[in-house]
Amino acid sequence: MPSNRGTWCGGWNVCCRVPKPAARRPAAPVGSIVALKGETRAMAVRIVLPDPAPVIGLPEGVALEPGSLTIRFASGEQLLERLFGLARVLAANPSRLDSLNV
Repeated sequence: MPSNRGTWCGGWNVCCRVPKPAARRPAAPVGSIVALKGETRAMAVRIVLPDPAPVIGLPEGVALEPGSLTIRFASGEQLLERLFGLARVLAANPSRLDSLNV
C-alpha cells in the first residue's frame, strides 16, 4: 500500500517526482561567426582601379572583329588589364558592338 510520503511506483514506496529536463542552451552559432569573419575580412580589401583615361581605342594586344575576339597576354595580370580595358572601351562606346554583328 502506498504511504502518504510518496506514490506507489514499480513496487517501491518512493516519490516519483521526475525532474524536468534542463533547458538546453542554444549551440553557439560557430558557422555564422566564421562566415561573418570571412565576410568582414573580404570587405576590408581595397581594390584600387586605375584613373579613368580617355577611351580612344582597343587596348594593346586586343583584336575585335565580327565573330572573333583575340587577346594576347604574357601574364594573368596583363590578361585582366586588357579585359578591363576592353570593357571600358565597349562601355564608353556601346555602338561599337553593333558593328560586330555577324
